[in-house]
Amino acid sequence: MFLGHFGVAMAAKKAAPKASLGTLVLAAQFADLLWPVFLLLGWERVRIAPGITRVTPLDFVSYPWSHSLLMDLAWGTALGAVYFALRRDGRGAWVVGACVPSHWVLDWIAHRPDMPLYPGGPRFGLGLWNSVPATLVVELVLFVAGAAIYLIATRKGSHRIVRILVVRGSSRGVVLCFDVWPASAKRPHVGRDRAGDLADGSLGRLDRPPSRSPLNHSFPDFCGQSYEPTARSMPMCVDSCAKTRAP
Repeated sequence: MFLGHFGVAMAAKKAAPKASLGTLVLAAQFADLLWPVFLLLGWERVRIAPGITRVTPLDFVSYPWSHSLLMDLAWGTALGAVYFALRRDGRGAWVVGACVPSHWVLDWIAHRPDMPLYPGGPRFGLGLWNSVPATLVVELVLFVAGAAIYLIATRKGSHRIVRILVVRGSSRGVVLCFDVWPASAKRPHVGRDRAGDLADGSLGRLDRPPSRSPLNHSFPDFCGQSYEPTARSMPMCVDSCAKTRAP
């Protein structure tokens, strides 16, 4: 699952209004943040097997520490505890903690039977990735529904939601459809992840209130001084420059 995790994070804002959207995204994607680290450490394994699913050629051979249900519950408990220690927000801590194992639930829907219940335990998966059209429908429905819930819960301007939909949808959805990995590749192609990561910052900025002025910082004038770009400062700057340059 790709877009669906972001839909869950945005919808969770309704249940945890004090938690930032960036924190909720971090929790919903926590398993995927741990996975590449554990791959580099040699604790988990993946290989490229073209045709194993219609959506991705990755064969997740072993990822019990980042993607098993038991470990996701443990990581969620730890992350929720850290959030509570920092923010003292009990409700937000429960929601942040719950977002972590939600990753397993969505991946269970999308993956082939490779999602472990616990390290070394049985593995399950419904195999949504065996159909590209079905994957796109489910991903987009989850994402748009999450964005709508976020919009209603926070009463943000609709133009900001549209911007996020366009940026995130184009980076994850379109690249998902047209990114093809050659069978001879020795390592996974990272273009899809980079394209998505470039848009992640816009989700983190969505909670920030818009600035009151499009020019909210100082600029140097032609005399080397500093002024605030307001209606009054402009003529004052021009008058100051004229006096300074006068012979």
